[in-house]
Amino acid sequence: MNSPQLLSRLDWALAQSASWRPPGGGRLAGEPRLVKPLLGGLSNHSWLVDTSAGLAVLRLNAAADAAFAVDRRRELLIHRAVAELGIAPRVWWASSESGVLVRGFCPGRVWTAADFGDAASRRRLLAVLDRIQRLALPLARFDYWGHICHYLAQLDALGVAVPGDLAATLADEGEAIMAFQRAPWRPVLVHQDLNPANIVDTGAELALIDWEYAALGHPAMDLHQLGLAPEAGIPLPPALPAVINALWSLLSQALARSTTP
Repeated sequence: MNSPQLLSRLDWALAQSASWRPPGGGRLAGEPRLVKPLLGGLSNHSWLVDTSAGLAVLRLNAAADAAFAVDRRRELLIHRAVAELGIAPRVWWASSESGVLVRGFCPGRVWTAADFGDAASRRRLLAVLDRIQRLALPLARFDYWGHICHYLAQLDALGVAVPGDLAATLADEGEAIMAFQRAPWRPVLVHQDLNPANIVDTGAELALIDWEYAALGHPAMDLHQLGLAPEAGIPLPPALPAVINALWSLLSQALARSTTP
């Protein structure tokens, strides 16, 4: 159920529609109309919106951005850059301070896990990843060990103990992850949340959505989702993606409990 605070934020975001800029740069004619909420998001809230320029998606960012170390300014920079390549829907309007993003709706078929195993689909996705990794953006190299430490600090502040198996993995693999972070691997632009729900097949092209964890990181962070690794360079520690995902899930559950009346 939508809370009064969430609905108030939604009303405010819709009231900013005079500032929305769909492709072509013109202003909207008339007020946007809510069509329906979009389900499936794990932390943010999104709605499909009908406008005079076509369908759009209005997203209200989660209140826990700081806890998850989400950098909305970085996300917006990256999203706009990949949209210029036709790899993502264009941003119509955004306010990092207010936690709102409005983008074009991407019509098409959302991928399933089966697409990751299909050879032709994998080739199409790898071609998109290659284009993404060629983008040069003024961003610092992503700190994976720092990201892990941030999650651990958030869990500690919430009084949540790391489960034994995950704690053992961190004890066993922590030194290797720290050494990997210090190593001179070349960062490239990576999505870092490359799951089927974030890939839309428009027919002619593939479009990627939800760029909030994207960064200049290790190329294998996207490739490992396909069971692949870069052909050369310093390899990704095998435990790293699983550790980050497990800590994210643990923190998400802890934050949900802390905000439940």
